Amino acid sequence: MPNASPVFDFEMAVKKHIEQLKLGADAWKTWRLSESANVGDFNKAILVREKFLNYELDKAFFHRANLRGTWFVGSHLNLATFTHSNIMRCDFYKADLGGADFSHANAERANFRHANLRGANLQRGIFKKCDFSKADLSQANLKWGDFREANFEEANLQGSFLNYSMLIKANLRNANISDSHIYGISTWEIDLENAIQKNLVITPHKETTITVEKLLNHEIEMHALLNFLSFARIVGILPVRKRICRLKLTRS
Repeated sequence: MPNASPVFDFEMAVKKHIEQLKLGADAWKTWRLSESANVGDFNKAILVREKFLNYELDKAFFHRANLRGTWFVGSHLNLATFTHSNIMRCDFYKADLGGADFSHANAERANFRHANLRGANLQRGIFKKCDFSKADLSQANLKWGDFREANFEEANLQGSFLNYSMLIKANLRNANISDSHIYGISTWEIDLENAIQKNLVITPHKETTITVEKLLNHEIEMHALLNFLSFARIVGILPVRKRICRLKLTRS
């Protein structure tokens, strides 16, 4: 009988990669090249409060990893995967995260100042109170994300997808949100002082594109309320419609 193929031990592979990672940035880079290991496998790894400064980690996998409080300052993490990971209070200052996948990650209070997040996927992630000041989020996917009280001051969000995201009390002073998609977002108490706003797409995907030149506080919530009232008229929810119609809507 032919010999059975050896079973690949993923846990041992992750352990080996962690051991090499902790030897330092230069040692990691040398080992990665010598082993022809094009990616780092850290799925489900526990790397809490570690410091990985200026590492080469492009295309690395951190799926469901616990990275709470870990530093990746200045590291290259293009196309890296952080899906469903715990990256609360992580420091990605000046990190290169182009095309990285943060979907469903918990990144509360993480630092992304000056980071490159161009084309990154932050869909359905938790980014409460994160610092994105002066970060590049152009063409990034922020759909359904939680960005309450996040700081986007002077950030580049041009062409980003903000559909259904929560930006309550977010700071977008001097940010560029031109050409972004804003259908369904929550914007209560958002700060848009001196923000660059042009060609904001307010229609859903695959519908005729309608753009506006300025996002006003409560504008999106008012639009959603009017849609609900139209629905109420169709299905005959008259008591609900009457109660809602008594609300006094103001625009700050």
